[in-house]
Amino acid sequence: MRKTFFIICIFLFFNGCSHKPQQSIRIGLVDWIGYAPLYIADAKGWLPKNIEIEDYPANYDVIEAMQIGTIEMGALTLDEMLLHYQKLPDYKAVWFIDYSNGADSLMSAPSIKTLSDLKNKRVAFEPKSVQAYLLDRTLQKGGLAREDIHLKPMKSDSTVTAWKKKEIDAAATFEPTKSELIRLGMHTLFDSSQIPYEIIDLLIVKKAFIGDPSLQKLINAYNKALSMIQKEPEQSFAIIGKYLHMSSKEVKKALQEVQLLGCKENKTIIKEKLSHNFSQVATILKKRGVLATIPHIEEIFSFELIKNCKVF
Repeated sequence: MRKTFFIICIFLFFNGCSHKPQQSIRIGLVDWIGYAPLYIADAKGWLPKNIEIEDYPANYDVIEAMQIGTIEMGALTLDEMLLHYQKLPDYKAVWFIDYSNGADSLMSAPSIKTLSDLKNKRVAFEPKSVQAYLLDRTLQKGGLAREDIHLKPMKSDSTVTAWKKKEIDAAATFEPTKSELIRLGMHTLFDSSQIPYEIIDLLIVKKAFIGDPSLQKLINAYNKALSMIQKEPEQSFAIIGKYLHMSSKEVKKALQEVQLLGCKENKTIIKEKLSHNFSQVATILKKRGVLATIPHIEEIFSFELIKNCKVF
């Protein structure tokens, strides 16, 4: 009897040791309409139990959190990843989340009606972020330079307050802040639909976790949520609106200004579009003098998750 009891104890001990809890994986996100599938997957309980979304007020904060190691994953735009990849040597982009097609915008006071009207105006933007990229592309399209405007550097979550206090005349921003500024009287002067395929959001992962089975489950949950947006839009709009403090009507409009990218689109991008998109954005950054050398695509990306994903 004692012998049997001893054997059972040994079995339970080793069996317990072989089922170690999975390590937590934290995803740093700012509020952005393009992350809608992640919000739905979280709300529906489809995310793996060891993956948790952490909210940040600005892209700067996400980048800083990755640098100091307080998150294992984050979402950045291609231009941001190119600007910061040398500071993030332990991370790679593994998934294309969305193309911005109007949701990133240069908003302005009603009195500013053309791009040339921006001259000598106070323009808010977040340095070394996608808002800086959008600002420079706006100025380029209007035949202006940074020296022609009064730059107001600030984190993206400070824009609304600055507008309310009449401290700015225009701002480079994105949804859902864009909708809030519209409610407060601003209008769209320029947006990402005028620079198609230049602003693309990426899921960034610490290299040590790229082979973790939880990531493939995350991608499956993401694609399941994307399918829900297409098949059950009204319920989806309500969930997204709760996350972003937007009405269902605003969510519907905002989603029309992004192209959400599922498994099929990701596979197409790496086969047909990435080389051009990557070269285009990197060249623009290099000409601006903010990117010293253009890295190889393989230095930035890992395609394992995309190649293994299943089309719903």
